[in-house]
Amino acid sequence: MSKSFCRLCAVAAVFLVLLSSAAVCRADTVTVTIPPDAPEAKAPARDKILAKAFVQAVQQKARAIVGVELPPARQARLDAFLSDRAQSLVQSYSEQSFQTGPDGVQAVYDVTVDRQGLRRLLEQTGVLATARTSQPYTLSMLGRVPGDALAGLELLSGLTRQSGGMGADVPALTIQPITGGYAAELKSGGDDWKAGGESLETVWLRVWGNYFSHEHTAVVASSGTTLVVSGWSAADGAQSFARSLATAPGVGDGSTLEQVTLAPEGVSARFRVRIRDRQALEGFLREATQGRGLTWQIGGE
Repeated sequence: MSKSFCRLCAVAAVFLVLLSSAAVCRADTVTVTIPPDAPEAKAPARDKILAKAFVQAVQQKARAIVGVELPPARQARLDAFLSDRAQSLVQSYSEQSFQTGPDGVQAVYDVTVDRQGLRRLLEQTGVLATARTSQPYTLSMLGRVPGDALAGLELLSGLTRQSGGMGADVPALTIQPITGGYAAELKSGGDDWKAGGESLETVWLRVWGNYFSHEHTAVVASSGTTLVVSGWSAADGAQSFARSLATAPGVGDGSTLEQVTLAPEGVSARFRVRIRDRQALEGFLREATQGRGLTWQIGGE
């Protein structure tokens, strides 16, 4: 065995340890453009433009995580929901350029979004679970509940209200006004979640967050499988692929690189992936390996 091959093995071993001990976080480049006829272009405030960059970065990352195109009305509702929370989801940023002139303002930033936190939020709101197919549920209102606010929350979470008698597996939600806010109780398949809060949105997100997190736990427990990708000429190819896989559509949280195998014919890597949308994952794999001499295999197929 050659010294260069042994050295490559050692490098790969170190890389595997480092990769398994830390989550991959990458900055996204966002550009904020203010047209010259906009009021803020005449006296641009850096803090407000930076806030726009945060919103844009979080919304951009959310679209990548969801992996499918939502209907325009639902996407607009999700964008509005995320814009109120964007600052808390940004881990770091750096300003790359800030230009003002006759054409307005153009600012470029590198923004690192808390991908895991954003994914959890999308999961708790139901966006991930209902991106392709809406979730039916039944609703009982014991008192007056604002119809517009309720419709907006249903749109955000991808829920379709049905009449009663749908069976124990269909979530049943009860909402009632109480002093200082609202109370909610959600029942599904023997599980029962309750919440109280000052706003309808607060109690909605609490009970449905419990429901969707519970459903996600069941899915994740049964969907972990192996993915083997082969054909790289060096171990850093597996490193680059691991970064892409971490944000690939159709993949749940916690995807890990389990093993790198070095052989004279090339480098292969085995990943443990949690599949949320197999079709989306396969589409990503076809695109990521096309023309690169790479092959891939999911599970024992």
